[in-house]
Amino acid sequence: MRTIFAEYNPQCNSIDVYTSAGYMLRIDCWEAEKNLKTTLGSECALTSHISKCHF
Repeated sequence: MRTIFAEYNPQCNSIDVYTSAGYMLRIDCWEAEKNLKTTLGSECALTSHISKCHF
């Protein structure tokens, strides 16, 4: 199964991954992140990265 592309779906808060076989895999961001543990260093790195992004 080769990935063609993936995109964020804000209506479902998910990442939709499309494959060359015609399948679509939906990853639920709330479910994927609910038990996520972060450290102070990783939070600082993420905040720094987000502040550099131009939305």
